[in-house]
Amino acid sequence: MPNIFTAFYGVMMGVGFGVVLPKLLNRNNAQYTVPVQAKVVGSSRKLETVQSIDETHGTYTRDVYRYRYILNYEYQGRSYTEESLQSVFFKPLVGSTKKIKINPNEPNRFVFETSTEKLFKLAGLFMIIISIIFLFK
Repeated sequence: MPNIFTAFYGVMMGVGFGVVLPKLLNRNNAQYTVPVQAKVVGSSRKLETVQSIDETHGTYTRDVYRYRYILNYEYQGRSYTEESLQSVFFKPLVGSTKKIKINPNEPNRFVFETSTEKLFKLAGLFMIIISIIFLFK
């Protein structure tokens, strides 16, 4: 009998990880539906203040330089060159490509396409498979 409960719990966890969690994480980006391949044409360097915590110094702030991508992409025959809102610590490689998703109603707005959703779906599927194995063990 415990195998049934273990399997049920695992399936519920799998559904949570594979279906519910990705939807919650992407709810702010729901309007970005059109996948586009963009070319990195440059970067901008910005001084940003970040907050850090460590055991010795506690909470403190420090200034760091971060980079924003400048991307060029096409949508419906029109070319767009836009700066990303997200920043990274390393200088983007000019000439490389990035997968982005754009808002079809405002094509000059985009978010980076991430593999997080795929990762959670794989984790959910793994949990479901393990649960079924436990059920027939």
